[in-house]
Amino acid sequence: MLYFPDPAEALRHLSSYVVPGGIIAFQEPDLSRASAVPPIPSVTENVARMNLVFERCGFHPRIGASLGQVFKAAGLTPSLYGATPMEQGGGGFCPTWLAATIRSLTPAMIKTEVASEAEVDIDTLEQRMRDEADAADTLMLGPLMVGAWAVKPFPFASGHPR
Repeated sequence: MLYFPDPAEALRHLSSYVVPGGIIAFQEPDLSRASAVPPIPSVTENVARMNLVFERCGFHPRIGASLGQVFKAAGLTPSLYGATPMEQGGGGFCPTWLAATIRSLTPAMIKTEVASEAEVDIDTLEQRMRDEADAADTLMLGPLMVGAWAVKPFPFASGHPR
Protein backbone atom coordinates (compact mmCIF):
# COMPACT_ATOMS: atom_id res chain seq x y z
CA MET A 1 0.00 0.00 0.00
CA LEU A 2 3.03 2.21 0.42
CA TYR A 3 3.04 2.81 -3.34
CA PHE A 4 -0.68 3.17 -4.12
CA PRO A 5 -1.74 6.75 -4.93
CA ASP A 6 -5.01 6.18 -3.03
CA PRO A 7 -4.56 3.24 -0.63
CA ALA A 8 -8.24 3.09 0.41
CA GLU A 9 -9.43 2.99 -3.21
CA ALA A 10 -6.85 0.30 -4.00
CA LEU A 11 -8.03 -1.74 -1.01
CA ARG A 12 -11.68 -1.36 -2.06
CA HIS A 13 -10.74 -2.60 -5.53
CA LEU A 14 -8.65 -5.51 -4.26
CA SER A 15 -11.36 -6.57 -1.82
CA SER A 16 -13.74 -7.01 -4.77
CA TYR A 17 -11.73 -10.16 -5.58
CA VAL A 18 -12.29 -11.61 -2.09
CA VAL A 19 -15.36 -13.73 -1.39
CA PRO A 20 -17.67 -12.70 1.48
CA GLY A 21 -16.25 -14.17 4.66
CA GLY A 22 -12.73 -14.14 3.18
CA ILE A 23 -9.82 -12.46 4.93
CA ILE A 24 -8.10 -9.36 3.59
CA ALA A 25 -4.70 -8.73 5.16
CA PHE A 26 -1.78 -6.36 4.68
CA GLN A 27 1.41 -5.67 6.57
CA GLU A 28 2.93 -2.26 5.99
CA PRO A 29 5.69 -0.17 7.57
CA ASP A 30 5.68 3.19 9.22
CA LEU A 31 9.17 4.14 8.09
CA SER A 32 9.15 7.33 10.16
CA ARG A 33 9.37 5.24 13.35
CA ALA A 34 12.84 3.88 12.57
CA SER A 35 15.22 5.60 14.97
CA ALA A 36 17.98 5.34 17.52
CA VAL A 37 17.67 6.07 21.25
CA PRO A 38 19.67 8.06 22.14
CA PRO A 39 19.70 9.59 18.65
CA ILE A 40 22.77 9.20 16.48
CA PRO A 41 23.39 11.42 13.42
CA SER A 42 23.71 8.70 10.78
CA VAL A 43 20.32 7.20 11.66
CA THR A 44 18.47 10.48 12.25
CA GLU A 45 19.67 11.99 8.94
CA ASN A 46 18.98 8.92 6.85
CA VAL A 47 15.55 8.15 8.27
CA ALA A 48 14.59 11.76 7.49
CA ARG A 49 15.99 11.39 3.95
CA MET A 50 14.18 8.10 3.43
CA ASN A 51 10.82 9.58 4.45
CA LEU A 52 11.34 12.75 2.41
CA VAL A 53 12.23 10.90 -0.79
CA PHE A 54 9.16 8.67 -0.45
CA GLU A 55 6.96 11.75 0.06
CA ARG A 56 8.51 13.58 -2.89
CA CYS A 57 7.87 10.54 -5.07
CA GLY A 58 4.20 10.53 -4.02
CA PHE A 59 4.36 7.47 -1.77
CA HIS A 60 3.17 6.95 1.82
CA PRO A 61 6.11 6.20 4.18
CA ARG A 62 3.81 6.27 7.22
CA ILE A 63 1.12 4.01 5.73
CA GLY A 64 1.50 1.40 8.47
CA ALA A 65 0.23 3.77 11.14
CA SER A 66 -2.69 4.68 8.85
CA LEU A 67 -3.86 1.14 8.04
CA GLY A 68 -6.82 1.37 10.41
CA GLN A 69 -8.14 4.47 8.63
CA VAL A 70 -7.42 2.94 5.22
CA PHE A 71 -9.38 -0.22 6.03
CA LYS A 72 -12.30 1.81 7.44
CA ALA A 73 -12.34 4.07 4.36
CA ALA A 74 -12.53 0.91 2.26
CA GLY A 75 -15.59 -0.23 4.22
CA LEU A 76 -13.79 -2.82 6.33
CA THR A 77 -13.48 -3.26 10.09
CA PRO A 78 -9.82 -3.93 10.79
CA SER A 79 -7.97 -5.74 13.50
CA LEU A 80 -4.47 -4.33 13.96
CA TYR A 81 -1.14 -5.48 15.33
CA GLY A 82 2.20 -3.67 15.37
CA ALA A 83 5.78 -4.64 16.13
CA THR A 84 9.15 -2.97 15.83
CA PRO A 85 12.45 -4.78 15.43
CA MET A 86 14.98 -3.47 17.93
CA GLU A 87 18.47 -4.20 19.16
CA GLN A 88 21.04 -2.67 21.48
CA GLY A 89 24.15 -1.29 19.83
CA GLY A 90 25.27 -1.54 16.24
CA GLY A 91 25.83 -5.26 15.88
CA GLY A 92 22.42 -6.27 14.61
CA PHE A 93 20.24 -6.10 11.54
CA CYS A 94 18.92 -2.50 11.77
CA PRO A 95 22.05 -0.85 10.31
CA THR A 96 22.08 -3.40 7.48
CA TRP A 97 18.39 -2.78 6.73
CA LEU A 98 18.67 1.01 6.79
CA ALA A 99 21.87 1.08 4.71
CA ALA A 100 20.37 -1.27 2.10
CA THR A 101 17.20 0.82 1.97
CA ILE A 102 19.18 4.04 1.57
CA ARG A 103 21.34 2.40 -1.12
CA SER A 104 18.21 1.51 -3.11
CA LEU A 105 16.82 5.04 -2.66
CA THR A 106 20.02 6.98 -3.43
CA PRO A 107 19.21 7.53 -7.15
CA ALA A 108 15.76 8.87 -6.19
CA MET A 109 17.32 11.02 -3.46
CA ILE A 110 19.63 12.61 -6.00
CA LYS A 111 16.82 13.06 -8.55
CA THR A 112 14.45 14.66 -6.01
CA GLU A 113 17.26 16.72 -4.46
CA VAL A 114 16.88 15.14 -1.04
CA ALA A 115 20.62 14.44 -0.79
CA SER A 116 23.68 14.24 -2.97
CA GLU A 117 25.73 11.10 -3.43
CA ALA A 118 28.48 12.65 -1.29
CA GLU A 119 26.04 13.48 1.52
CA VAL A 120 24.77 9.91 1.60
CA ASP A 121 28.27 8.39 1.35
CA ILE A 122 26.67 4.98 0.94
CA ASP A 123 29.92 3.00 0.98
CA THR A 124 30.58 3.97 4.62
CA LEU A 125 27.00 4.36 5.87
CA GLU A 126 26.44 0.95 7.46
CA GLN A 127 29.75 1.02 9.33
CA ARG A 128 29.17 4.62 10.47
CA MET A 129 25.80 3.59 11.91
CA ARG A 130 27.34 0.60 13.66
CA ASP A 131 30.19 2.67 15.10
CA GLU A 132 27.88 5.47 16.30
CA ALA A 133 25.42 2.98 17.80
CA ASP A 134 28.17 1.14 19.66
CA ALA A 135 29.78 4.36 20.91
CA ALA A 136 26.44 5.68 22.24
CA ASP A 137 25.18 2.24 23.35
CA THR A 138 22.09 3.15 21.38
CA LEU A 139 18.87 1.19 21.02
CA MET A 140 18.33 0.78 17.28
CA LEU A 141 14.69 0.64 16.20
CA GLY A 142 13.57 -0.56 12.80
CA PRO A 143 10.33 0.61 11.21
CA LEU A 144 7.03 0.00 12.95
CA MET A 145 5.45 -2.90 11.08
CA VAL A 146 1.65 -2.87 11.24
CA GLY A 147 -0.53 -5.77 10.26
CA ALA A 148 -4.18 -5.16 9.48
CA TRP A 149 -6.78 -7.74 8.60
CA ALA A 150 -10.51 -7.86 8.17
CA VAL A 151 -13.17 -10.33 7.17
CA LYS A 152 -15.05 -9.26 4.07
CA PRO A 153 -18.64 -8.85 5.19
CA PHE A 154 -21.49 -10.85 3.76
CA PRO A 155 -24.05 -8.77 1.86
CA PHE A 156 -27.31 -8.43 3.74
CA ALA A 157 -30.24 -10.43 2.41
CA SER A 158 -33.01 -8.07 1.19
CA GLY A 159 -31.29 -5.06 2.79
CA HIS A 160 -31.95 -6.10 6.40
CA PRO A 161 -29.18 -6.70 8.93
CA ARG A 162 -28.83 -10.26 10.11
